[in-house]
Parts: sequence; structure tokens; C-alpha cells
Amino acid sequence: MSEIITRSVSVTRADGEGKDPMGPWRVIASTEAEDSYEDIVEQDWNLSRFAKGGPILLQHNSYGLPIGKSITASVQDSAKGPALVVEFTFDPEDEDGVRVAKKFAGGFMDSVSVGFRSHKRTLRAMLPDGDPRKAERGYILSKNELIELSVVTIGANHEAKVIKAAPDLLSALEARIRALEDAVTISPSPAPSPKHRHPRADLFGLE
Repeated sequence: MSEIITRSVSVTRADGEGKDPMGPWRVIASTEAEDSYEDIVEQDWNLSRFAKGGPILLQHNSYGLPIGKSITASVQDSAKGPALVVEFTFDPEDEDGVRVAKKFAGGFMDSVSVGFRSHKRTLRAMLPDGDPRKAERGYILSKNELIELSVVTIGANHEAKVIKAAPDLLSALEARIRALEDAVTISPSPAPSPKHRHPRADLFGLE
């Protein structure tokens, strides 16, 4: 069995503040740009084990509990070529998930990293002349199988970014409630009828 390889990517928020830190988040998790290891990861992913419900880990700690799960994963076309796009949520019931989500949303952590197995490696130096990927060092990693996605401290691939973060669901719900309250007119309750008073009550100051 081939070893698990990790490759991290830097993440930046694409659509401003006021978002729910728990997600869903959509990130470009991998591209074919040369990474800091001088490797190129081909976007020929086998996503059968990960696409729905795949684990989101912290710092590739496979011995710890996941802090989130994937919703979707697919290879999509972009202006710079194919890219692995993953949508995921943090676990709102997990203490680490909540803590990391807030750091992720606040920009204190801004990288994700794919953990995968590569079933084919080709030395870039062995590529034919004229191939723009040819270089003295590094590998072409192909037939890649995605195992997990981690939130990490340091990223490597400059082409990755957050391309969607969900709106603040609580704020949206509060706005909906306010709109419903404005649309509904509540009739005031009728005043209670006065109690029957005995004629002597006023005379002696009795209730």
C-alpha cells in the first residue's frame, strides 16, 4: 500500500465578513500548480472514499476525531486548469471543530491540505523535452486517491482559495422572524370586565 502524501494550500476569504464560521465552506483544495515540494499533482482524483462524508481533520491527525465532514468533492475547470473543489462543514458539536472554525473564519488559520495516496509517480526530469512540466527535481503525482482534507497552519499552493462561505444562518433567521412580525397585526386583548362590587365595598374601602 502506498504511503499517504500531504499537500497544503493557502486559503483566503472570497466574500467578506459576517459569515457562519461553521460553514459550509467551498475551497479549491488542489491544482496542478507546482507546489513547494516542486511536485505537480495531477487532478485525476479518485473521490469514491471521500466525496460525501469524508473526514475533515486538524493537522492530518488521523488518530484524533474528525472536526468536520465533506459535503461534495469534484474536479472542476477553472481559468488556470482543472482544480479539486471540496465543500465541507465543521462539526458544531465538536469542541475542536468550533474552535478551529472560528480561527479559520477569522483568518488566524488560513490553509487546508489534502491527504492522499498517489499510485503513480513520474520524475519530472524524465519527461520528454518540450513538456513545460519538465524540471530537474520533483515528481508528477498521478492516479491520486483522496483520503482526507485537513485544516493546517501552513499552506503551499498559491492558487487555492475559498470560493464560497455560507451566509450567517442565524442572522437570516432573525431577519425572517422580524419580517413576519411586521406582517402580522396582533389585535389588543379586550380589557377585563370589572368585577361585581358590593355596594358597601366603596363605603368601607374594600376590594
